[in-house]
Amino acid sequence: MDNMMNEMEGKGINVNQFTLIIRLSAYAAVGDSDGMDKIARMLESDKRITLDWNAYSIIAEKYLNVGQVEKALTMLNKLEGMLATSKNKQGVLGVLLNLYAQAGRRKSYIEFGICSSRIYEYITKVTLA
Repeated sequence: MDNMMNEMEGKGINVNQFTLIIRLSAYAAVGDSDGMDKIARMLESDKRITLDWNAYSIIAEKYLNVGQVEKALTMLNKLEGMLATSKNKQGVLGVLLNLYAQAGRRKSYIEFGICSSRIYEYITKVTLA
């Protein structure tokens, strides 16, 4: 994987969110949390890359897959920060509920479940009105 990335860089091919997420997934598949950390730092520090909620959810999920719960929770916290401005609030809430449940964070799961339920009720009322 590193050889391919070095070859891309040598040919002037810039990495982007998608190539780095694939690389992070490859590191997760072999349980290389140091490699995952390196890619997560690259994703967050590269000014050319704008991470969306989906990217943070993938990173959090991959950290959970390798047992790095605290690092996953850090990513989920960043994902929560994007909730207010997201155009897909229900999608983000669903992902947060799922990942908090996987992380064993019952309190966060319940809090987001209540919030999600209220938003769904509001959307339903507005749609039916």
